[in-house]
Amino acid sequence: MQSTKTTSFVFFSMQAGVKIEAPKIETFNGQEVEVWPRIVWNPEWGLTFADVKLKLSGVSSVSQSSTLVIEGKHILFENVNLDGALIVRAVENAEVNLALSAWNFEFLSRETLVL
Repeated sequence: MQSTKTTSFVFFSMQAGVKIEAPKIETFNGQEVEVWPRIVWNPEWGLTFADVKLKLSGVSSVSQSSTLVIEGKHILFENVNLDGALIVRAVENAEVNLALSAWNFEFLSRETLVL
């Protein structure tokens, strides 16, 4: 069973334009449940939909297997594509602007490497 904070963030995020990957069905103690991304935040980050919408901009996404923890008041997300775990802890009155996207790795041939 998800926490209320996780459920709220998924709902608020989807309404604010963040793409949240569909849940996976898992079985716990013989009961099937939907497992969404694990996303939690401190109440000071956002209590209402308006609060959340102000802190999300651009086109962002969160994969089903991701975990996101937000601790702080002035944390803004822009074009964040999360596929993994991210914990953001900001001290009081700090402003944090996150603009993350997926990294692509390319294999380089010996010819392209310069020592």
